[in-house]
Amino acid sequence: MATGDQSGTWGDTTNTNLGTLLEQAITGYLSVAQGDVANLTLTTTNGASDQARNAVVRVTGALTATRNVVIQTANKLYTIANDTTGGFSIVVKTAAGTGVSVPPGAMVDVYSDGTNAVQAANYWTGSIGGIAYLDAGAAVGPNFDLFRDSTSPAISDILGRLTWNGRDSAANKQEYASIESVIVSPTSTTEGGTLDFYATVAGTRTRHMSMSAGATAIIGTASINSTAAGTLLTVTSTEAGAATGPVLDLFRDSASPVAADQLGRIQFLGRDSANAITTFGTFALRLDDPVDGSEDASFSLAAVIAGVSTGYMHWGRDTANTAAASVVALPLGQLQFPYTQNPSSNANTLDDYEEGTTSPTPTSGSGSFTSVNGVIYYTKIGKVVTLNGQIGVTTNGTAATSILIAVPFTALSQSGNNHAVGNYYNRSTGASGGRVTIADSSATATLVTDVGGYPTVADGQVLNFSVVYLASA
Repeated sequence: MATGDQSGTWGDTTNTNLGTLLEQAITGYLSVAQGDVANLTLTTTNGASDQARNAVVRVTGALTATRNVVIQTANKLYTIANDTTGGFSIVVKTAAGTGVSVPPGAMVDVYSDGTNAVQAANYWTGSIGGIAYLDAGAAVGPNFDLFRDSTSPAISDILGRLTWNGRDSAANKQEYASIESVIVSPTSTTEGGTLDFYATVAGTRTRHMSMSAGATAIIGTASINSTAAGTLLTVTSTEAGAATGPVLDLFRDSASPVAADQLGRIQFLGRDSANAITTFGTFALRLDDPVDGSEDASFSLAAVIAGVSTGYMHWGRDTANTAAASVVALPLGQLQFPYTQNPSSNANTLDDYEEGTTSPTPTSGSGSFTSVNGVIYYTKIGKVVTLNGQIGVTTNGTAATSILIAVPFTALSQSGNNHAVGNYYNRSTGASGGRVTIADSSATATLVTDVGGYPTVADGQVLNFSVVYLASA
C-alpha cells in the first residue's frame, strides 16, 4: 500500500490482513470433499479468505482410486487429514511439483517449499517422547502404521524399516540393527509377508531371524537364557485331529550329502568343577546312506565316562559303530532290568534278566543229613531259568528216599505235570547219577536215581546237577 492509497479504508484492509487472513494461515481449519476427481485444487485468492490459506485441511468424501489434492506453490506448512472412505490414499502436491502420500485415516504435516510438497519432518534429535493412548475400552491403540502406498506392489518389496544407527570408532554413521517387512506375495486374498530382524556382525548387516506365516526362521545360533529353574521352552499345537503336532525339525540342508554326515545332535551341557563348559551327553543322528530310494541313518546315545564321551546305545549300527539296519546295539555290553520284575503277558516282550547264586541247605525225602551244603548258580531270561548246582554231603546221617534243594524261582503251573527234568552225576566218583525234577508250581528240585531211588552218594562226596525250567513269572 503506497503513501496516500486507500484513504479512509486502509484500516479495514489491515484488519483483514492481520486478523482474518493471518489467523487463517496460522490456525485456520477447512473440511473439504475431494469429490473423487483426479485433482482437487484448493482455491487461492489474494487479499481474501481462501481454501489454500488454512493451516489444517480435512479431506472427506468417497474415493474409488488414489486422488490428488493440489495446494499452493508458495511456501507454507499444512496439516492434512485423509478422512475419505474407500480405502485409498490422497497425494498432496503442488500444481507442477511432486507430493506426499497420505494414507486413509492418517494425518500428515506437509510443507510446500515453493516447488514441491514434501514431508514436513522426518528426523529428530534427542528423546522424542512416547505415544500415549487414553482410550479405556477394548479398542487397539496406540497404533504405529507404516504404509507403503504402492500402485504396483511386487514380491520382495520392502514395506518399511526401523533402523538403529550410531557412530563407529572412526566417527562414521553405522547401522547396528534394523527390523523390516518384505512382501512374499501381493496377490489379493493370499497376501503374505515376512518380518526380518538384522544386526551388524563384523561390519556386515546380517539377517538373524525371519518371521512368516509358515515358520519363524533363526539364521545362525539362538540362545534362551534364564536365571530361573524349570521349563524354558514349550512348543504347543492346538491341532484337534489325528495329524501329528507339534513337530520339531532338525534340517541339515546340504547340497552334497555323503555317508557319515552328522545330521543333527541334541547336547546336554553343564559346568565341571573347574567351571569349564562340558558336554555331558548327546543324542545324534548319522547319515549312513544318502542314495535316493535306499537312504539309511542311525541314532547314537552317548554320555561322558571318566571325561570321555562314550556311546551307550546305537539304533541302526552295531557295537563297532558300523551301519547295520534293524540292529539295536549296546557298545558297553550291559543291559540291566529292574531288581523287581515287571512281568508282561506279551509273548514277544522280554521282561526280565537275572544272574545269581544261592546257597540253600539240602534236605531229604525221609530222615535227615548230619552235615550237608548246597550252592546253585542260575540265569533267568524272561521265564526261562537255567540252574547249575552242587550238593556236598559231608555226613549222610539218616537221609534217604530223595535229596531236595530249594530253587530260586517257583515253577510255572502246567496242570500238575512234572515241570522240568534235568540230571545229576557224582563228581567225586564220576559215575552217572539220575534225574532232577521240579514239580508243577514247586520251588524245590528233587534228585533221585533213574528208577526213583535215593542217589548213590557216600560221606564226603559231591553231586553236580543241572536243570532248565520255566518260572511262574
